[in-house]
Amino acid sequence: MPNQADLIKTALAYEKKRQQLLKQGKIKAVLQTYQQQQVFLPDNNTGQFWDQYYADPNHQQEYPMESWKLNLVVKELDLDSSLLNIGVGDGKLEQRLINKLQPGQKLDYCGTDFTKKLLNQLKKRFSSLKFKYQKNLTKLSFKDHSFDQIVVLEVLEHIKPKQTFAVLHELYRILTPQGKLLLSVPVNEGLAAMLPANPNSHMRIYSQELLTFELEQAGFQVQKIYQASAFAKFFWLKHYLNQLFQFRQPNNLLVKATKL
Repeated sequence: MPNQADLIKTALAYEKKRQQLLKQGKIKAVLQTYQQQQVFLPDNNTGQFWDQYYADPNHQQEYPMESWKLNLVVKELDLDSSLLNIGVGDGKLEQRLINKLQPGQKLDYCGTDFTKKLLNQLKKRFSSLKFKYQKNLTKLSFKDHSFDQIVVLEVLEHIKPKQTFAVLHELYRILTPQGKLLLSVPVNEGLAAMLPANPNSHMRIYSQELLTFELEQAGFQVQKIYQASAFAKFFWLKHYLNQLFQFRQPNNLLVKATKL
């Protein structure tokens, strides 16, 4: 029986193979890897894991790159249109949305996650918003064309490759025609070097090219990609300079896409 090191090596080889085949333009071969892969990175993605994760004070603080992303998301959203947030986490986006509402304005909103404790806390914090327990993202419990906007932040990298397109197709199904998808993933995080420790339980290694490929294969049209790098100090200054001179690779991508 293969040991953990061998299993990790095999899973990483698939991630590398996808990137290589995509660069070579071998689309059919890329798509085949999603179903061929039967070995995956260490998976701790349970509701209990994430309840404990967010209970840690170190994970409750908001880092500058996270603020950058959340501010962009709020800027892109139309608060008069229906909105679904998949993977609400600890409610940082919800707090921003509430703060932006005008007096008397109501938000047609639903947030989902599979963290029971956190969801109960969010229901109390944001009593005017709707939250729903949703474990299986390959079978979302919403009707076709249910939402004008869907937000999926730091979720897709937690999905096993064989389930990726099922999840994306579900997002496509429940989004209204010409609806907006805002989706983010980490890139260039050095996951391979962290393993076998997998502190954030990431199942994928993404690049801008691979993420764009997956979204387009699922029927979305990518309109804009925002990039940011995780500067520990003087984030906003360095972020601005990096947009001009690109002296550091991005560590996070926020994609705005629409349903064709």
